Amino acid sequence: MELINDFISVEELRACKTQYQIQYSRTGGNVDSTTSAQYADCLSRSEDPNDIRESATLLLDLYYQPDENHQHVLYTLIFTNLKLRNYDVALNYMNEYSDIYPNDKDGRALEEAYDEMVDLTGERNLGLEQVSFALVFFGGLISLGLALFK
Repeated sequence: MELINDFISVEELRACKTQYQIQYSRTGGNVDSTTSAQYADCLSRSEDPNDIRESATLLLDLYYQPDENHQHVLYTLIFTNLKLRNYDVALNYMNEYSDIYPNDKDGRALEEAYDEMVDLTGERNLGLEQVSFALVFFGGLISLGLALFK
C-alpha cells in the first residue's frame, strides 16, 4: 500500500511540468516519448486526481506507440489506474505486464498493492455479488417466461 501512497513534492511536479512544456512549445507539440513518460510518471504520483487522470491520458498515448519506454509506461499505467481505483483496467494491464515481464519484482509489488487495495475496498466481493444477482435475475425471467408460456 505504501507504493500507492508515494506522492511527489509540488516543486518536483512543477519542474517536470516546466520541462514538458518547454519541449512541447519548442517542438510544436511533438514531445519525445521519454519526456512524456517522465511527465506522466510525475503526474501519477501527484495528490491531485486531475493530475492522475492527465497522467493516464498521456500514458495511453504512449502505450499505443511501443518503444524502449514500454515497460515503464505499462507499469505506470497500472499504478495510475490503481490510484484512480479503476481495478478492472489495472488488472488487464497487470496481466499483460506479467506475461511480458514475468520475473519483474516491480510487477509483483504492483500485484501485491492491487490485492491489498481490492481487499480493502471489497471490490473483489462486489463482482461475485453482481454475478449472483444476474443469475437470480435471469433465472426469474426464465421462470416467468415458462409460466406465461403454459
